[in-house]
Amino acid sequence: LYAVDNRLKPGKYLFSGKEDLTGVIFQLLQGREEKLRVTIPEGYSLRQIAQAVDQAGLASSGAFLEAISSGDLLKRVFPDWGSLSTAEGLAFPETYDFARGISATALAEAMLELTRDRVERLIGTATKQGLTRYQACILASIVEKEAKQASDRPLVASVFYNRLHSGMRFESCATVQYALGEHKERLTYEDLKTDSSYNTYLRPGLPPSHISNFGMDSLKAVADPAESDFLFFVSNASEGHYFSRTLGEHERSKRTFLQDRRRQDRDKKR
Repeated sequence: LYAVDNRLKPGKYLFSGKEDLTGVIFQLLQGREEKLRVTIPEGYSLRQIAQAVDQAGLASSGAFLEAISSGDLLKRVFPDWGSLSTAEGLAFPETYDFARGISATALAEAMLELTRDRVERLIGTATKQGLTRYQACILASIVEKEAKQASDRPLVASVFYNRLHSGMRFESCATVQYALGEHKERLTYEDLKTDSSYNTYLRPGLPPSHISNFGMDSLKAVADPAESDFLFFVSNASEGHYFSRTLGEHERSKRTFLQDRRRQDRDKKR
């Protein structure tokens, strides 16, 4: 009657039960499969992403973690990125629409491929400062966690580049938070002594892998950092940063930060 037997698109569809035969056939011809949406924010860890995937009804967190951590999958998506020991930080933040019933491997691959595409379009094979693509992603993940304001990120990236080139340790609190395995509102001096390859207060250079995923603003900051001679930064009261060239300037900025924090603490108690 309809002569569409060779044009129907396979898949999983959601019907209300009120469609007539023509309406059902139209959907099958259009390929309008039921979609499930998941939003992955910037700064998420792999476990947080797995939880979001689970909550969206796409795959269990365990199945997703197993799929995205597959060495074969990482080699397939990043064949010329060198040896990647972990997928941490490589699932790009975005709002995704997937067909219901998609495999955990397919959705993990889609997130990884988006990262590869964004990085290679923006950076190519290496940054102008000499970081490989993977190293650039690691630095972008640190910038993502350190800078809440997009306007600060090029300067934050410049500080890390300046410290890297001068042989100074990064001394990034965000890497200590990752080493601790939990988020603490305020780090203690004992926390800064945590024995971990991710503790950049103790270890020179970049950590071995990402500490979170990263968004385009952080990636752009690493690809094209601000030109500065800043070596230090510390938070200010408005989620931005004070930037300093010398240790003396930095100590003054820290005192200002501590005064701001004490003032905020008093205001909260009122």
